[in-house]
Amino acid sequence: MDTGIIVLLVVVVLVLIALVAVLPKLRAAKEEKRLQGQRREVAGRHRAEADQKLAHAEEIERRAEAERAEVELAERQAEARRAEVDMAERKAAAARAEANVSRSEADRTERGLADDEIGIGRDRHDETGEVREERTLGHRDAVDEREVRTERFAHDERPQDDRIGTVDGETRRRDRPV
Repeated sequence: MDTGIIVLLVVVVLVLIALVAVLPKLRAAKEEKRLQGQRREVAGRHRAEADQKLAHAEEIERRAEAERAEVELAERQAEARRAEVDMAERKAAAARAEANVSRSEADRTERGLADDEIGIGRDRHDETGEVREERTLGHRDAVDEREVRTERFAHDERPQDDRIGTVDGETRRRDRPV
């Protein structure tokens, strides 16, 4: 029995030594598994947080693109509105110019300078006492200011009005000596 006890003691000691040597490795392996689980959990949270931040960033980018598109649309609308306003101003200027031309024609008609253009002839007595029709050259016949003179202006020393006719829709004036 003595030998049986010794063998049993040696086997128990060897098992204890093996347990003492293997237990830390088992604990380390168990701890490593636990750490790997924690790492995966933390990494998963970080990935989820990164995905949320990425989704948030994409949403902000979409909003920025939409706002940029709105701004570009507003700029195009403002540019179109500016063009409309410019066109209206040009129309107003053209209407104003037409009104000025009409007013000038009315002034010319009142002063008798446009009689031939509107079909009214004026009878005048010339130097011999005979009645003659005075003719004003209209803007269709005029080439330059010298041709726009009327026969009356050729006989009178100075016309009553310094306007002598129209050329290309503009009223021309004679350079009068002062």
